[in-house]
Amino acid sequence: MVRILKYLFLFFIIIVFSEAVLYLSASIKLNQFNKLSYSCKINIPELYLNDYECDGSNNCYGKFRQPDGIELKSKNKSPIVIFGGSFAHGDHLTQNQTFSYKLSKQLKRPVYNRGMLGRGLATMYYQTTNDDFYNNVPKSDTVIYIMIDDHYRRMLSAKFHPLETFNIIHYKYNDKTNDLKLDVCKNPFICFLKSTYIYNYYKMFKVKIFITNPKYSEKLIDMALTYIIKSRENLEKKWNKKIKFIVIMYDDIKYANQLKEKLEKNNFTVIKLDEHTNVNLDEKPYRLPDLHPSEMAWDLLTPLIIKQAKL
Repeated sequence: MVRILKYLFLFFIIIVFSEAVLYLSASIKLNQFNKLSYSCKINIPELYLNDYECDGSNNCYGKFRQPDGIELKSKNKSPIVIFGGSFAHGDHLTQNQTFSYKLSKQLKRPVYNRGMLGRGLATMYYQTTNDDFYNNVPKSDTVIYIMIDDHYRRMLSAKFHPLETFNIIHYKYNDKTNDLKLDVCKNPFICFLKSTYIYNYYKMFKVKIFITNPKYSEKLIDMALTYIIKSRENLEKKWNKKIKFIVIMYDDIKYANQLKEKLEKNNFTVIKLDEHTNVNLDEKPYRLPDLHPSEMAWDLLTPLIIKQAKL
């Protein structure tokens, strides 16, 4: 019995030590991030703990894409704004290979790409509540959100690395009132507990059950719907104009038909790409090795989206 207790105590010490080292590592990287110039920081309080190299390359963490076609001015049409995660951002693509660049070229309109690597609905919503966004993006009458299936999970939990738990925008959703409340971690001890592997494995387990169990489908759909509706409301209120809001469902999204139906009832334009293409977007040459869309995918899809969305 004494030997078992010794092993348990040793195991506990190892866990505490490893978590402390990880937390210290996060603190060091946080200080590195804070020393960066404003131009290398995102305009929302989220941190990437992986890479702070803001050298203007195609895969720069902590930085939005440069807007496309800002030299183009149209008397009749305002810029287009794109939201989403890495698919919208154009992960592993150069600027002129991205959807935003090709859209700007074909429509001869400025396009502001506000896609953020590893992010999704909550980041879009947060941007629409933040003055920094409106200071950097001019008024628009056309907004596009590129959605993938993983955005459900990101909506519910932190992304991948346990240490990012208290660095990622997260909202508490009230399904009775459809309200979103920013979940801010202020207590350092609570922040530490939420950054542990044990907590995150537990959280990921709960999230997986919530997403895969059909009995939670309506709540999941309504939560996603709330983010999109409230984002549009924020934009229309701030810009004082009606907005054509297009939701592009890129891959095989869970409960896609139900979400599409509810979005259309609320006057959103929804494009399920698998309904309009005769190729498999999950296969080469339309996907990169890491499964992000290739330039060839956007060459195919950009005119299709323009036509279906009547841009």
